[in-house]
Amino acid sequence: AASADKAFVGRIDEYRNSIPPMLSELERALPPEVRNNVLSPLRGAIDTFNKELSDTVSAVSDPALLDATRANIAKTARLTQTRAILTKFVEDAEKVAAERALIAEASFTTGMTTLLAGGTVTAIIAIAFGVILARSVATPVIAMTNAMTKLAAGDTNLTVPAAGRADEIGKMADAVEVFRQN
Repeated sequence: AASADKAFVGRIDEYRNSIPPMLSELERALPPEVRNNVLSPLRGAIDTFNKELSDTVSAVSDPALLDATRANIAKTARLTQTRAILTKFVEDAEKVAAERALIAEASFTTGMTTLLAGGTVTAIIAIAFGVILARSVATPVIAMTNAMTKLAAGDTNLTVPAAGRADEIGKMADAVEVFRQN
């Protein structure tokens, strides 16, 4: 800008014109709570930069202001405020991403713990029901089979197991008792 090179001034306009579409894209991509905190200060910083840059370009066009403008060029049209806003935005986004990663990890751990605990409880319940089923059905059927084998061998002095039960095993025991008595 201090050189008053027209090609450079043309590039400034190209860069300046490329900013609004990028800001619009950023606005669409950001959630509302972030958008409101970032875009307004960012637009203000960009507007300030653009005004200072325009003033500098205008000043170097005036031969009377050229030397003073060149002497102060390092102090004007700085992107410091814009960089600070964008740096804070990136740092805040990284913090949010880190927090979300921790939440996701905690959720995964909770899910895995729940699945393991649920699986363990289910296995214990299945084993318990298996034992109960074996005791309530298999054990009396085996005892009944042994009693029928002894009865078939001629031992009529045995006690028929499960006699008097109200279920199917009890009915089988009652039938075996009839055979034993006969």
